[in-house]
Parts: sequence; structure tokens; C-alpha cells
Amino acid sequence: TLASNYIFEQDPLIILATIIQAEPESDAAVVTFQNGELPESQLIGFSLTGATGSYESQGGGIHIGNNSRPTLAYLNIQGNSAQYGAGIYIGGGSSPLIRDTNIYENTGAVLNPWVTAGGGGVYCDASSPSFIDVQIFSHEALEIAAGFMALNSSVATMENVQIYDNISTSDCIPCGPGGGGIFLANSELLLTGGSIIGNSTTQFGGALKLIQSTASLSQALIAQNQASDASILWADNDSHVTLDHLTITENEELYCTVCNSITVENSEMQMSNSIVWGNYNAGVQNINSMIDISFTDFFGGMAGNGNINMDPLFVSPLNEDYTLMAESPCIDAGNPGVDLDPDNTITDMGA
Repeated sequence: TLASNYIFEQDPLIILATIIQAEPESDAAVVTFQNGELPESQLIGFSLTGATGSYESQGGGIHIGNNSRPTLAYLNIQGNSAQYGAGIYIGGGSSPLIRDTNIYENTGAVLNPWVTAGGGGVYCDASSPSFIDVQIFSHEALEIAAGFMALNSSVATMENVQIYDNISTSDCIPCGPGGGGIFLANSELLLTGGSIIGNSTTQFGGALKLIQSTASLSQALIAQNQASDASILWADNDSHVTLDHLTITENEELYCTVCNSITVENSEMQMSNSIVWGNYNAGVQNINSMIDISFTDFFGGMAGNGNINMDPLFVSPLNEDYTLMAESPCIDAGNPGVDLDPDNTITDMGA
């Protein structure tokens, strides 16, 4: 275990002041776990910065590989660059636990302008990380997944993770992989709580893009994301998406006035107990897919059991407060067949 004085004093300023700096003129990450480390191998209470990885570099702030399982906690990972995972690269069957950590302002940049960079915040390849109380924000990446990217049979678990203000850009509009907040390819994601807010891509899937992947999202806010098409979700090529108790609002398509905010192609999507309201385009594009939407407040109306089309009465959208007023029609309007709310009433719609 390597820990700063934060473990004794619990002062966040100690994290900011205790800096591990990358070696100058090196493609190496600031910190590397590459020897099959166990959960007892812990890194706690540091700021990691200064990595300047270039072509084919894997991990700016942290590189985790070779079936390693370290515990990372109370870290600030900021100001690094790499082609894959400017904040954190996770590969080689690794399964780290990452908690109470801020991953921000890293750049998925390469010297060769014809090569894409993926996962400005986190890049996960054939691995199974767990994230608890983590923030992934203010990243840039060339074409793919500015916030979080997983591929090659990765399985990621997120609990109360905030993914926001990440930007994926491309000179081709629209083309390429996309996914401003999250991009999954042949992988799985279980996300509970948290939010996906203010991410953008010049391609498809502002908040979330899936290719041949499975995602389950519950009790989360998806808001203010932007894309050329499908600002909320693009699911393709035998993907399976389950959305439950989500609040989805103020998402926008950048270059298309007739596009849909959700596109499901050759895939399956189930949505329940959710609110889809106040988005620039409210439509769902179904291309050879199975879609089931139930017990959801959907702007403009949506066929399905228990669905409604009524103003959810958010407390203060102008102040980004999307909780419900006491008189909201979404209260006690969810599926009566699922667990009751803590007040012993029928579950509400929304996060």
C-alpha cells in the first residue's frame, strides 16, 4: 500500500498537494500495475499528472494490466494524455476497484492525426473494473468515447458514477464510432445511480453508444447530452439495453432537426419507470429491433403498458433540479408490480 497523509487527516487538500508527476519525455503512465497485483495493493490519496503519452500509448495517469486487481481510492487523475485511456487504461483481464476518485481534464490525443484516440477518461480492454463514487469529466478524445470506453468482452460495474462534460470530436460529421459519454463494443455495463450529463460527440450517441453490447442503467439522470444523431442512446448490432428509473431530459441533436434521440438497430431495448421529457427530439427510431417501453412518462406519447404523456413537473429545470414536485403525475405512477418505494407506496417514475 502506498498512501498519503490523507488516510490520517481526511483533508481533500492533501490529495491536491501530494503529487506524483510523470517522468518527462516518456510514454509511460504515471503509475503502472503490471504484475498481477491483488486488492491489497492500494494507492490512496494522491494527484497523478503530467503524462504525455503519444502514438499507441496505453494509460496516461494509470496503466493496469496483466490480471492486476489493485484498489485505487481518493485520487485526482488530471492533466495527462495518451492514445488509449488518458486518465486510466485497464487491460489484460484486470479487475481493479476504483472509488472516491476524480478523473478529469485528460486528453485522448495522438501525434498522428489519422489515428483515433479512445477513452479520454477511462479505456477498458477485456477487463472487469468496478467504480464507486467516481467522477469522470472534462475529457477530449478523437472520435471515440471521451468519457468511458469498454471493448473486447469487458464487464464494467458503476455505482454512483458521474460522467459529464466530455467531448468526442471528429472531422467527419457524422461518421466514426462516436459515444460522447460512454462507448461499449462487445462488452457489458451495469450502472446504478449517478448521472451522464453534458457530454457531446460530433457523431452518434451523445450519452451512450453500444455495438454488440449489453447495458443496464437504473436510478440515473441522463441530461444535456449532444450528438449529431441519437443524443441519448445509439444501440446497434445485437445490443441489449435495459433502462429503469431514469430521468432523461434536455438532450439535443446538433445537426439534425428530424433525427431521433434514441436509435435502436438490430437490437433490443426495454425501458420502464422512467421520464423522457424536454428533449430536443423525443422520438425512438426502431430499425429491425424489439422495443418495450412501459410505465414511462414519454413526451408526445408512447404506446405501451402504463405510459403517460404529462408534464412531470420538475422542481426547477433552469437550476438543473429534476426532482419531482409533490403534485407530479409521475409520483406513484410506476409499475405496481415491482418493489414499493421506501414510503410504502407504488414506485415513482424517474430517477
